[in-house]
Amino acid sequence: MTYPAFPGPPHPGTLPPGHTVELVTDEGAFAALAPQWRRLYGRCAAATPFQSHAWLLSWWRSYGAAGRLRLVLAREGRELVAAAPLMSVRSPVPALVPLGGAISDYGDVLLDDERGPDAETALAAGLAALARTALVDLREVRPGAAAERVYARWRGPRHRLADSLCLELPALPMDGLVDRLPSAKARQRVRAQLRRLDALGVKSRPVLPDEADAAVRRLLELHRLQWRGRKVTGEHLRPRFR
Repeated sequence: MTYPAFPGPPHPGTLPPGHTVELVTDEGAFAALAPQWRRLYGRCAAATPFQSHAWLLSWWRSYGAAGRLRLVLAREGRELVAAAPLMSVRSPVPALVPLGGAISDYGDVLLDDERGPDAETALAAGLAALARTALVDLREVRPGAAAERVYARWRGPRHRLADSLCLELPALPMDGLVDRLPSAKARQRVRAQLRRLDALGVKSRPVLPDEADAAVRRLLELHRLQWRGRKVTGEHLRPRFR
């Protein structure tokens, strides 16, 4: 068993045979995890884009504070089978919170679905070792998240609290989305807006990979223009967000 950089090793008997846990606090080491992280991400059905390595590392480089990175990793042999992307905060109490902050819809951990309970138990053991000196506060966890499986295996004190409401837009054709609106008046209003877009000649098309950067920048600019003169999340207007 290995547990470098932990306040103390996991309690005896908490790690499944053949499993180790480690704590990564260095940004360079985080970046180097990309291939392993992507493999794990692909084996975790509950994962959202907010648990991808690209999103988390980009967020950390824009918003992270030196010395605060805390990545809890669990391995079976050399294979990464679970990960909790966290950072430490000091106020109002010492705590470990998910990377991604307020601009991520969901916080969660990653679990290899093929490894089952052993991955869950190993990650819970690693988190418990950190919980000796800080509260583990997993925020914005959606129903069915991987974190729920770790919570089920948590041996210490634990509490569940309601968090913010996050609306989801199903991946449906526009007609299907309109049909799901709750009232006839709302459906009529949206259909009128869609007819107006058709009359203006507005078209949509998939964005190719080499166009993605420019497309996202244009999307953010349109977002800024749409909300000009109205209340908008201040973070969306800051250079580090763009």
